[in-house]
Amino acid sequence: MDSLTHLVAGALTPMAFKNAPKTRMMILFGIICGEFPDIDVIAGKTPEAILAFHRGATHALAAQPLFALLLALVFHRLIKKGDAAGTWTFAKTWSVALAALLIHLFLDSMTTFGTQIFLPFSDLRVALPAMYIIDLAMTLPLLAVLGIILAKGGLSPANPAPEKARTRLARGGLVWLVAYPLLALGLNYGLASHLTREYAGRGNKEGITRVELSPEPFAPLNWKFIGIAPDAYYMGRYFLLSPGRDIPLTAYARPDGLFEKAREAIPLFRLFDKFATYAFETVGKDGSDTVHTFADVRYEATLPALMNALGRGDGIFLMQIKTRDGDLAAYRFLYRGRDAATTQWEPVPKAMADARKPLP
Repeated sequence: MDSLTHLVAGALTPMAFKNAPKTRMMILFGIICGEFPDIDVIAGKTPEAILAFHRGATHALAAQPLFALLLALVFHRLIKKGDAAGTWTFAKTWSVALAALLIHLFLDSMTTFGTQIFLPFSDLRVALPAMYIIDLAMTLPLLAVLGIILAKGGLSPANPAPEKARTRLARGGLVWLVAYPLLALGLNYGLASHLTREYAGRGNKEGITRVELSPEPFAPLNWKFIGIAPDAYYMGRYFLLSPGRDIPLTAYARPDGLFEKAREAIPLFRLFDKFATYAFETVGKDGSDTVHTFADVRYEATLPALMNALGRGDGIFLMQIKTRDGDLAAYRFLYRGRDAATTQWEPVPKAMADARKPLP
């Protein structure tokens, strides 16, 4: 989820607690806790950081109680200064931190990037297709609630908002934060089930046997249609307010045997394989070499003009393999398609490539 939504959710979390200390430090504490799991961005934009580390260990459920403890140890004394009634305990500070951290994980799990919440026991990426990374229908109501509370005084030491009004508004915002993605997820699965029956029941020239939907900008009105066929994926744009119209589809060929060969020979490619949900392949030439580009239909644009404006019109999260005389020669990962001009090819070590060749 985007940083603004995490920030607003973090700010609302301490305001939902009764008898919260009247200090602006409490709001800052909530914001820091709400953003804290994304500390993994310090790993940068290396291939490993994107494919494995981001939304990895810092997003693990098992780590959150410890993170909450560390954050509470840092902030409790500062927060306690606003506790005029003397009723605010360390356990409550820890509870605020844990709640904000868990809300962060919940929001991220409701997007399609994938969040490894079960580390270290499993590297499964939880990627529930409820919301696009930026979802105004989620964020704007939360901003409105936060604005009303702050206008009433928030947790200002001099003139705080009335306790009852503050907690009710904040809890209402947090209820929306949970209910909205769950409703959107239910809508997604219901529409996908209907479309699967429609396509599979009537037959189709593409051979689509199942339909899945992925949230796009302006979801839940706008969805990415992904038709799954034995040899290809078919992508189109499904608009909720025009359910009966034909959906123009673009075909994306599933990877051939080279994908498996590269996965076995190149460790970075194994990370990409785990990361990708709907991997597809395109083939081009670089002189006498053949370049195979692997990408994920999740990141293909149904609104190209908008993606171009956001700088993502040339593709994102691309894995490329160069072959020479049928053998793996080099590879590289591109954060964006435009990075091809500046990203060097890494040679596939001959011993590694030879070890993966079938015996005669």
